[in-house]
Amino acid sequence: MSSKSDVKLGQFLTLESTMVHIKPQNATKAPLTFVAADDGTGVMLVQGGDSNNDQSGIILLDENMDSVVKITKGMGSTSASIAKTRVYLDGACGNLTLGGNGEDGDVVLRNHSGEVTAHISAQAGRDSNTVPFLNHPNAKMKIDAGLGTYDLGGLAGGRISLRNNSNVLKISLDGQTGKGTFVDVALTGGTTTITSLVNKIKDLEARIAALEAP
Repeated sequence: MSSKSDVKLGQFLTLESTMVHIKPQNATKAPLTFVAADDGTGVMLVQGGDSNNDQSGIILLDENMDSVVKITKGMGSTSASIAKTRVYLDGACGNLTLGGNGEDGDVVLRNHSGEVTAHISAQAGRDSNTVPFLNHPNAKMKIDAGLGTYDLGGLAGGRISLRNNSNVLKISLDGQTGKGTFVDVALTGGTTTITSLVNKIKDLEARIAALEAP
């Protein structure tokens, strides 16, 4: 039979202790522990208790008591249980899921000055001219996963560089100059490369020049 205790406190509560455990009455392990070390370090420990429950974690609820932010130490959540969760961190697998429940997920990166330099959106909006846009138009890297678009550059020239496993640059696309560089890249899946093709063209030009010579 469960029991209920009500404690009414004033505006402030001070506990002078280095460790506070919160657990059910008959439990051995405390699912929730607050630690206040002598050096001033404060830590909240969320554990699984006696059952080692994977769903132990931190949950933020909205006004409808739906979990909009959920952090769990395990992977016990199902798609149905996080249907209305917009931020979900799975500690067991190291997965971060953003968006859902009427909102698309975004990842925004800022530099040391607070300027947004990268914006990744699960589904960016569109303006009245049906042109895709992101909330940070000055970002130098913009990815719209909904449309499958990848935009680099803007205020600075964008560049895409591809290297092989020896860190040798093989393909470079420069948005500032509008030039592409392809170094010894195989064509159409065969053995012919751009370099060998250029050499054949030069050899052909030399032969034509020799034939046209008086």
